[in-house]
Amino acid sequence: MPRNRHGVAKQNKVVSVLNRGDVEISTEEVSIRQTPICWGIPMDEVLFSKFFQGFLKNSHIMPWDHLFMTESTYLPDARNEIHNAFLTRSNAPWLMMLDTDILFPPHTVDKLLEHNKPFVCGWYPNKNFKYPPHPIVYDYAGTAARGGKDGWTHRREVGSGLEKVGGVGMGCCLMSRDAAIALGSTPYSTQDGGEDLAVCKKLIDAGVDIWVDWSIACAHIGVRPVTARGQI
Repeated sequence: MPRNRHGVAKQNKVVSVLNRGDVEISTEEVSIRQTPICWGIPMDEVLFSKFFQGFLKNSHIMPWDHLFMTESTYLPDARNEIHNAFLTRSNAPWLMMLDTDILFPPHTVDKLLEHNKPFVCGWYPNKNFKYPPHPIVYDYAGTAARGGKDGWTHRREVGSGLEKVGGVGMGCCLMSRDAAIALGSTPYSTQDGGEDLAVCKKLIDAGVDIWVDWSIACAHIGVRPVTARGQI
């Protein structure tokens, strides 16, 4: 059975989903991955059923993986708890941060691992329905002068391939242990805006490049899920 450098081999599994009396049966490819990762999942008290179904189908979690979850509604604290646990309680070489309002495609982790980058992510659109959906991906023009805001600008269009960017939403990101160590403990804060961009700025300052794989298009779910093509 052929494997890549992370020991990923392929098997098949049958998935059956019962939805309002209809049964959907599919045969899906499963990754048998030797490289352990730590799954970091900040959870609210209420979990979307779509996320739970998608995670069971697409995560391909291995018995040797680690799993850190929280039940905090304050996202920076939840992310910090997971990040610190990864640094102190896990010896896995990778942390996969995955939010419970994100639906990620099959083999996301395998694809991100293959890039062998210290920080690489999938992407997803915004959930602010006042504006057309656009990627939660940013360019960074540097630190602003005193009293101003840092130079973050939203991407308005979807890119292609693997691209180095300035910042991302943290809902579907793979981070190496070296990158996590460079960030140090408790790196998430909303002092200067959202916790996502705060960590991206710290990664930039630490010399860690931020990458997006545009082929990993995730849905951003809520009252009305948003996909790469718009509301569903």
